[in-house]
Amino acid sequence: METSLNLFPLGEEVFRQIERQRRLQLARVLAPTFAILQAVGLGGNLVAIAINGPPPLRTALGDVGSAVCLIMFGMATWAVRRNRIEPATVGIVVGAAIAILSPTLGWIYSPNQGVDANTLTGVTSYAVIILLAGVLSGNGWITAGVTVLINAFTVYIYLLAPRTPTYPDMQSMMTHEMTNMLPLALSAEWAFAVLLIAALRVYAPAFRELAQVRVAYQRAQQLDELKDQFISSVNHELRNPVMALLAHLEGATVLGGDSLPPKMRQYVDRAYRAGLDLRALIQSILDTRRVDQGAADFVPQRVDVRAALDVALSHLDPNEAKAGERDLHVSIPAGLAIWGDATRLQQILTNLLSNALKYSPPETPITVTAQVVHEARKGARGAGAEMVEIAVRDQGLGVPPEQAPLLFQRFVRLPRDLASTTVGNGLGLYLCRVYAEAMGGRIWLESTGVPGEGTTFHLLLPVPPSDAPAAAAREAVPMKAGSAS
Repeated sequence: METSLNLFPLGEEVFRQIERQRRLQLARVLAPTFAILQAVGLGGNLVAIAINGPPPLRTALGDVGSAVCLIMFGMATWAVRRNRIEPATVGIVVGAAIAILSPTLGWIYSPNQGVDANTLTGVTSYAVIILLAGVLSGNGWITAGVTVLINAFTVYIYLLAPRTPTYPDMQSMMTHEMTNMLPLALSAEWAFAVLLIAALRVYAPAFRELAQVRVAYQRAQQLDELKDQFISSVNHELRNPVMALLAHLEGATVLGGDSLPPKMRQYVDRAYRAGLDLRALIQSILDTRRVDQGAADFVPQRVDVRAALDVALSHLDPNEAKAGERDLHVSIPAGLAIWGDATRLQQILTNLLSNALKYSPPETPITVTAQVVHEARKGARGAGAEMVEIAVRDQGLGVPPEQAPLLFQRFVRLPRDLASTTVGNGLGLYLCRVYAEAMGGRIWLESTGVPGEGTTFHLLLPVPPSDAPAAAAREAVPMKAGSAS
């Protein structure tokens, strides 16, 4: 019997977690706030009693209600601190209901008092109870149930509560206008409840979609980790047989000597070069896992951009990239430098130039420019921070705009490149992004995806501080290109 283990949380479970967190955050604000306000009000009433003596009945009932409210809000605060949202919701809603309804009851049952114009005006505040029940519970049925209870209390106020004897005309007016006033009050309460329920129903799908996105993101992260582990494991397992294969091929060449037939020697040489390429590919993949941890492990220094470009050009393979058949146009101000690491900048430029050479026709030129720009920061005013922007432009096939962000991820190549004969492992641009971010910069590309218009890669790196010491003089490596300007 097969069993399956679900390694990822379900979308509905994540939605419940998000909804619960929303309710907790709201309760954390409301419960202590209401408790403080209620304590201040009750304290003021107690001071007034101490000064003026026993209060009338309606004031005494209000004080009792305030004390009960304070207890309810205190319980809600205690519950929310322990992440118990249901007791906190009950405490807040019940406490608010007592705080709103008890003054009405205290007023109408005081001697020589009853329902009057002020009491009817206070009916409008009952909607606050519906609002709290809706937003704290997030449940339409609970909202509807609370609305029914508020309706019952409203009906009681209009039909059953004693009328004020002080104003005889009030009773006559209420008797004649009851048909219009009561349905209007009930309709207003239900209108508020329906709007609230509709809002809850509208945002619930959005939160469910957010939950699905979170689940998908978590799955992608875990799958990415599993992929990395699998690739590392496979590469470690491949390393030994590849090294053994190279050793046997080299041994065959040495042992065969001059007696090895030319055709056989040609096959052995080709196999040996293919083995070297495979070993280099395996090593680059294994090194990638160490890049994330060691990318920022360097001491920043002033790095001359032109010197770094010269070194990067010297690292290119002229035969594979056909560098000798190109015109290279360079426009870099003398003395322009970045604040970072020379090796990492050289690696970035090597990868960008290699891509430009491999993915554009041999007869087209490649342009490298650099200048100081002002990078605007979010929320900052003024010209912004000074940065060095290095641009590498080719006139190749270009990159479809919708696929551009993917190229800076690990092991990602364009679908058209997977079917081509161009060699690549999808790690070059990923390393460029990691190194650029480690040096406090960023990298991006611009392309329309139209063949012939090419691609421009932009590298943004910080300029050296004003008090940074000058870099030690280095011997520049001659550029290997058709021409430079």
